[in-house]
Amino acid sequence: PGLCPGPGGAFACPVENCVRSFARSDELNRHLRIHTGHKPFQCRICLRNFSRSDHLTTHIRTHTGEKPFSCDTCGRRFARSDEKKRHSKVHLKQKARSEEKLKGLGFFSVGISFGTI
Repeated sequence: PGLCPGPGGAFACPVENCVRSFARSDELNRHLRIHTGHKPFQCRICLRNFSRSDHLTTHIRTHTGEKPFSCDTCGRRFARSDEKKRHSKVHLKQKARSEEKLKGLGFFSVGISFGTI
């Protein structure tokens, strides 16, 4: 379809009752697949279809076992960046618990923390 920028240069979704708008036409085209259900990207291994190429790329890792994202703290590897991000919170919680224990022992009473030593 002929997509033209709407007010303010935004590309508005033409679907009734949808209020989404996008800065670029390719973003609108990707969004429109939500309404149409069109899934043009297919896994060659299991034939599952996806509406986005990046979702196919991530899916293929379930077949290959590739895990390109690694935790900087412990080295654990993940297939998806959001899994790595969620995992990193484990270390933040562990660090907070350790600091609370040290505070309880009086280690932080003089303003010294292990991050500055």
